[in-house]
Amino acid sequence: LAVQALLSLPTAITGGDCMGGDDFVAASFVHKYGISDDTCLPFTGVDDEHFAPYHPTVDQVHRRLCRICGWGGNCHWQSEYRRYGADEYGRVSGEVAIMAEIFARGPVVCGINSEPPEFDQYRGGIIQSDTTPPAEPDLSLIHI
Repeated sequence: LAVQALLSLPTAITGGDCMGGDDFVAASFVHKYGISDDTCLPFTGVDDEHFAPYHPTVDQVHRRLCRICGWGGNCHWQSEYRRYGADEYGRVSGEVAIMAEIFARGPVVCGINSEPPEFDQYRGGIIQSDTTPPAEPDLSLIHI
């Protein structure tokens, strides 16, 4: 899916920014508006939301989810493209609940706190730490 779409519209509605963003807001965005794929809006790694209205309508969002660029750098927003969505989203906590969610509905996204020094010395088991900086990056968990 087009991560760049989360950077090309206001962070308040997409949850995306180059500093990590908010996975729950991003899930809400995909549920409400849908999202294109990377072939339609390739990742550039640039927050370019300043080109979009701050409180866009659904139609304005859909018009900024697919941009095709030529070799000369000329780009055009597309009106017809495939959008992917999410029928539902929510929060789940705890190992057993996460496993049940994966089994019932498929992949889940979770954050990982990679800041504590214990993370750098990880040798197995569960890391116990009192530090609570923002969790990042997000990881997808799937049942195989």
